[in-house]
Amino acid sequence: MRGPRVVLIAEGLLYYLPRAEVDQLFATLRERLPGVVIVFDVTGQADLGRSARLSAEVDAPISWALEPPFADAQQAFGLGVVPGLEPDVVVQKTIAGFGKRYGPAFAAIMRATARLPWQRGRQSGVVVGRL
Repeated sequence: MRGPRVVLIAEGLLYYLPRAEVDQLFATLRERLPGVVIVFDVTGQADLGRSARLSAEVDAPISWALEPPFADAQQAFGLGVVPGLEPDVVVQKTIAGFGKRYGPAFAAIMRATARLPWQRGRQSGVVVGRL
């Protein structure tokens, strides 16, 4: 019999903490909860300027952004791959979800934008990985 499945969610949180503290948190979680899945979002280089300005206006500055390429996000945090939820796959699933919500034209614009050279690999997004 398998034990309970655990998923940790840290939405809208980690980029406000110093990156060294995030890395230490992940190390501690790997020791205490090996194999658990974690889901969190990151600010990418393409969105950092706008996001940093907005968060600073409410006195909650963003401490770091994900270094490109976005496809390496799991590796950057020392996380294992969850098959079918690699960073680029999650981006495409997110775009598809927006397409269902806002229409196919919006999804097409998002897909095209994600392929632009200055945007590719520098986007913000959701990361899913195994501790």
